Amino acid sequence: MMTRPLTGVRVLDLTRVWAGPLATQVLADFGAEVIKVEPPLAAVPQGEDAPGRRGPYFNQYNRNKLGVIIDLAQARGRELLLRLAASADVVAENFTPRVMPNLGLSYDALASANPRIVMLSMPGLGLTGPQRDYVTWGVNIEGLSGIGALTGYEDEGPLTGGMSYGDPVAGLHAALAVLMALEWREATGRGCHIDLSQLESLIPFLGEALLACQMGADLRPMGNRHPMMAPHGVYRCGGDDEWIAIAVRTDEEWIRLCQALGEQEWCADAGLRTADGRLGRQREIETRLEKHTRARGSVELERKLLTAGVPAQRLNRVGDLFQDPQLRARGAFVRVEANGEGFFPFRGIPLRLSASPGRIARPAPLPGEHSDYVFGELLGMSPGERAELERAGIISEAASAS
Repeated sequence: MMTRPLTGVRVLDLTRVWAGPLATQVLADFGAEVIKVEPPLAAVPQGEDAPGRRGPYFNQYNRNKLGVIIDLAQARGRELLLRLAASADVVAENFTPRVMPNLGLSYDALASANPRIVMLSMPGLGLTGPQRDYVTWGVNIEGLSGIGALTGYEDEGPLTGGMSYGDPVAGLHAALAVLMALEWREATGRGCHIDLSQLESLIPFLGEALLACQMGADLRPMGNRHPMMAPHGVYRCGGDDEWIAIAVRTDEEWIRLCQALGEQEWCADAGLRTADGRLGRQREIETRLEKHTRARGSVELERKLLTAGVPAQRLNRVGDLFQDPQLRARGAFVRVEANGEGFFPFRGIPLRLSASPGRIARPAPLPGEHSDYVFGELLGMSPGERAELERAGIISEAASAS
């Protein structure tokens, strides 16, 4: 079997929900042995991944991982985690800053057990600052970042993205940070503590908006419009809930659009031949353009405009992605057998390393599924010791299938 880039790296994953599990999923996809350390089932809020913590979030972002249950609220559970940390390379958590120190599992405590350990901490607002202990979710991060103030339609209030941008952005930043920390350790022999703010990870995505504000601009939501391109938006087509995105970047593309639609009047209108002229008449252009798009199906119109050299793409609904010919050709979805319940499409791996690609080796673990390997093989615990810890509620092996 081909060796993957992170083969031999062991990660203890204490993260929950989306941002943290995505970070460790990226590591697992490329060969890291990620051990998902979960609390007892009764300790998990029912809304997070009900029922049984095996809802969509858990299954999507915990593939390729091993799973054990340890009660870190008990001293012996924390001792058990420190024993695991002694043989690990990375410990990842996304709690508020007070949680791990209060458990006696701070970076200093982990480094005492393993001086080469890399600890990833990714609270919403970072480990320092006056608001460090605030509990945040994706919608909070999006609002604090300023993105929410720019998202929405003209003359209406701000909107959130619905699916939080903050979580995936922070998760990918975190995976990169772990790789850099491992490189640092390779060079120095020392571990380190990563302090990753999910809020600060999202701010760079404001890009030109930050520069515009520094220059005194008062930015407001503008829907699907663009400050320098027109037309630029999403337009309804004929058919059942069909839409197309069109972006005219240059004056030449404007003429191509007019010709493709048979709009001779627009072609002859000198006031529309420049971006400035079109930006000043956007509402007029959008109303008339949608009359053309409504008369055609999205697939037909996409083909016609692309052939004419106009950037245009139909809008896929989520369900369309499974049949999209480009995504199918690249294996963007992989069918994986999930714990004896049949095969299901899993989101694939978008990164393709020619010599050592990632792969989906297993679905998300059942509760405590890999207790035999983690407690038996890694820690060398006897059956009697494991049984005693289970009776005390420190570990749970009821669903062990390894």
